[in-house]
Amino acid sequence: MPESESRTPDIVGWSLDQEVVRRSVDQVGYELTPVVNNSPLLVGVFAIPIAIIVIVLSFVVLGRRSAVGIAAVVLPSVLTVFGVACGFYFGLDRHTDVKVRPVRRRSRHLGGQTGRQQSGGEELAYVDLFARAVEQLGSERIVSRLGGVYTMELVGTKYTVVSPAIRDLLSAFVRVRPSYDIGTDEGGFPADIQAAMTVLGRLPDGPSHIDLRSADLRHADLRRLDFSSADFSRTELQGSALDGSRFAGANLREADLSDITAIDTNFSGSILAGSDLSRAQLGSANLTGALLGGARLTNVFAARASFAGALLAEADLSNADLREANFSNAYLDGADLTGANVTGANFRGARLDGAIVESVVGLNPASDLSTDTWN
Repeated sequence: MPESESRTPDIVGWSLDQEVVRRSVDQVGYELTPVVNNSPLLVGVFAIPIAIIVIVLSFVVLGRRSAVGIAAVVLPSVLTVFGVACGFYFGLDRHTDVKVRPVRRRSRHLGGQTGRQQSGGEELAYVDLFARAVEQLGSERIVSRLGGVYTMELVGTKYTVVSPAIRDLLSAFVRVRPSYDIGTDEGGFPADIQAAMTVLGRLPDGPSHIDLRSADLRHADLRRLDFSSADFSRTELQGSALDGSRFAGANLREADLSDITAIDTNFSGSILAGSDLSRAQLGSANLTGALLGGARLTNVFAARASFAGALLAEADLSNADLREANFSNAYLDGADLTGANVTGANFRGARLDGAIVESVVGLNPASDLSTDTWN
C-alpha cells in the first residue's frame, strides 16, 4: 500500500478510529494527509551558522578583555544558543500539525475523469468541503465542530456518493463524544452531538447503516428522524424524545430506553430483545413484528400501540397500560402481565403459554383469547 494511503490525519482531541477515517475518505475517491510544518526545524538549521559566528566574535572581543565588549557579546551568545536548542526541540516535533488537505487522484465516480476536468469540478469542490469538515470536527471549539457537522450535511445532500462516508464519520463522532468545551442545548444535551444525530437522521438514504453501538444519547431529541436499520445496541437513550421517528429494522438489543417518549414511532421489525422500556410512552407506536423477548416494559404506556406478530416471550409487561393495543398473532409465552390494563386490546391469534395474568384489568380469556393460545 502506498504511504499516502496508509496515513490518516490525527485529529487533536478526537480519538477517532483510524480505520473509520481511512474507509470513509476512500469512499470519497480522494486521500487526506496531514500538512507537515517544517518551519521550526528550518529555524534551528539556519540558527547554527549564526550561533557559530556569534561565538567566534565573542572570543575575539574577550581577547581584548573589555568589560563592555564582554557584556555586549555574552548575553546575545547565550540567547542564540538557547534559540538553537528550542529550534531543534520543536523542529523535531513537527509531526503534530493537524491541517488536512485533499490530494487529488483518479476518481472512481466519474468514469476515470479527474478533478481538473469540467465534469469533475463540482466533485472536487465538495471534496474540499468534506476535508474542511473533517478538520472542523476535531476542533476544540464547539462552534467549529457545529460548522463541521452542518457542512457534512450539505456535502452529503448535494453529493450523495459520499453519504456513506459521512454516516461513518458522524457515527464515530457521536460514539467518541468529545469532553472539551461542551455546549449544551436547553435540555442539557451536548449541542454538537445533537446536531450530529439530527444530520444522521435526515441524510438521504444510502447503503451504509448508522453505527451507534453503546453511545451515550440520554435526553437526546430524535423526533421525526429516520434511523431505519441503524445499530443502537446497548445504547443509552434514557429520557430521549423519539416521537414520530422511524426505527424500522433497527437493532436496539439491550438498549436503555427507559422513560423515552415515542408516540407514533415506527419500531416495526426492530430488535428490542433484552432492552429496558420501563415507563416509556409508546402510545400508537408501531411495533409490528418486533423482537421483544426478555424486554422490560413495566409501567409502559402503550395504548393503541401495535404489537401484531411481535415476539414478547418472557417480556415484563407488569402494570403496563395496553388499552386497545393490538397483540394479534403475537407471542407472549411466559410474559408477565401482572396488573396490566388490556381493556379493548386485540389478542386474536396470540400465544400466551405460561403467561402471568394475575390482576390483569380488562382481560376475558373466554372471549378475548382463542382456546388454542391460552394454556
